[in-house]
Amino acid sequence: MMIPYPHVLLKFRLQIQVALSIALAWCCTLAPAATRIAPAPDEFESGVLTARETANLEAAARLVALVRYFDPSSQASGVKAWDLFTIQAMESVFDAVDAQDLAARLAKIFTPISPLLEVWAGGPDFAPPEPEIPEGSRSVRYWEHQGVGSLPTTFKQFVYSSQLRTARLTSDDLPFRVEDRFHIANLGGGVSCRLSLIVYRNWTGTFPLGSTPQEWTVSPENTAFSLSKRATRFADIATAWGVMEHFYPYFDVVDTDWDKALTEGLKQTSEATSDADHLMTLRRLIAQLHDGHGSVTLHRVGFAGCLPITLDWTGPDLIVVGVDPGFTEMIGVGEVVRAINDKPIAEVYTEVRLSICASTEGWAKYLAAFELTCPRTSDPVEIEFLRPDGEVHRVLMKPMPIALPMPKKGTPESGTEVSPGVVYFNLVGAESDQLRSNLETLTSARGIIFDMRGYPAGAAYEAIRHLIDRNVASAQWHVPVITRPGRAGWRWDQSAWDMPPKAPHWDKPVAFLTSSAAISYAESIMGIVEHYKLGDIVGSTTAGTNGNVNPFVLPGGAIVGWTGMKVLKHDGSTHHGVGILPTVPVVPTPAGVAAGRDEVLEKAIEVIAARLGEAKTD
Repeated sequence: MMIPYPHVLLKFRLQIQVALSIALAWCCTLAPAATRIAPAPDEFESGVLTARETANLEAAARLVALVRYFDPSSQASGVKAWDLFTIQAMESVFDAVDAQDLAARLAKIFTPISPLLEVWAGGPDFAPPEPEIPEGSRSVRYWEHQGVGSLPTTFKQFVYSSQLRTARLTSDDLPFRVEDRFHIANLGGGVSCRLSLIVYRNWTGTFPLGSTPQEWTVSPENTAFSLSKRATRFADIATAWGVMEHFYPYFDVVDTDWDKALTEGLKQTSEATSDADHLMTLRRLIAQLHDGHGSVTLHRVGFAGCLPITLDWTGPDLIVVGVDPGFTEMIGVGEVVRAINDKPIAEVYTEVRLSICASTEGWAKYLAAFELTCPRTSDPVEIEFLRPDGEVHRVLMKPMPIALPMPKKGTPESGTEVSPGVVYFNLVGAESDQLRSNLETLTSARGIIFDMRGYPAGAAYEAIRHLIDRNVASAQWHVPVITRPGRAGWRWDQSAWDMPPKAPHWDKPVAFLTSSAAISYAESIMGIVEHYKLGDIVGSTTAGTNGNVNPFVLPGGAIVGWTGMKVLKHDGSTHHGVGILPTVPVVPTPAGVAAGRDEVLEKAIEVIAARLGEAKTD
């Protein structure tokens, strides 16, 4: 599957919208088009789950996902109100007293939409006899997911789809043998199930013939169910967990106990006493994916504002890189944050890290700097700073409705000659027309420094075309083709950019500045630079996450972002959690930041000068 260039920028803007939703929300309250209308608040249900209740909910969560995404019957595929169904499933099994009771309750609510489903108390080896092939069958039907395209979302998808496929009884096109059409699963709680992944059909529908119960055929538009009800919160956890259980493409490279995550998520949200508590539980659940695009936002849980400083990391130190004009007499750029509310910064980061979804520590720290600057409460924050001269002082600040102050560093304007014959161009946010307006300057330069310490736009794609003299490819994009639960038997639909060169060709020393803020599209560009050795890479490792996001909305109204596509480097090696490594590592220093220097740029100037010197001696 090839993604044509006209879709590229749309694709990447969608990626960053979700991947950075946490970071962007620090500055303002999100109000996306997908926001659902929340019901009037009422008393918040809260309580500690027993072991039996937890097992009941886990079993229901597993079964909802199996039936929703893999039961191809007319009855199951006709369900539109999956949010309502999931909530009712959680309610129906909650107080089951034992495995027999749980199996009976699951069968009662699921059989009307999954007529071939069998649920029993006991292990998978105690499955009842398999049903015979119905008389009058003319064909079979099954689900085929490319990624997963049936999730509730208002974001347009270019690459993900979910379709019911039909094949003849004797077809060779089936993804698995008819004899393997049943999936048997241990649901937990002493209960197992058998689901038919292929159903037989005639001209009127699937066997056994029937229709979807009316109450689940219509989904209320733009309505979120109340998070004050525990069943809604359980349904949120079940929905988010089920999507990732069957469709997340990186479980092979991340260290996560996803079953344990389900247990913890259900227990934590059961004890929640506010929407904010539940949001934190969801964020901690998704954080266990270790996905740089992973995020959870809930519009009605707003932000109190931002502190009058901007923070960033220089190695192990969290330092001030920007100060609001009204606070420059109290706080200086380059000061190191030692503690927040009397907690050492290492301890603060460890706590915040639990709710940040990232595949690398660099990206996690990048997001943590935003979270620490823009807290979710209006409580005053006391920060202990270390000045460059060694003085320690404390400042009490209150979050305010302000934008984060711009970092103060010596970064020039695009098109500036930063040393004799060497031109700087900032690709972060730059469109193609900005590159074209500097084309003559860049073409006549003896060396070029491109800044990729953030999220680029169309100019980055165009710049690469001027640096190549033949067609080049991007990294490998793999969309999983899924027909069975539990990530079994995946096939892959592989694609890549085919990027042609563009005149004029720039045959000169080039350096790219990188940092952990470079994610997704930025890594697509830098992956080409890395593989084809188009220039020196100066700075720090990128975020280590690429691939189209696939956001969806939970029953309670939260929006979940995650990566639905696996991206591998050109040579087939892992990109996720690895990123693009610099050829010339540079870590800025607090002293350099305090002096307003851009030490990464300074190093790149040295590198280009050395390259030009080498060229003279050749």
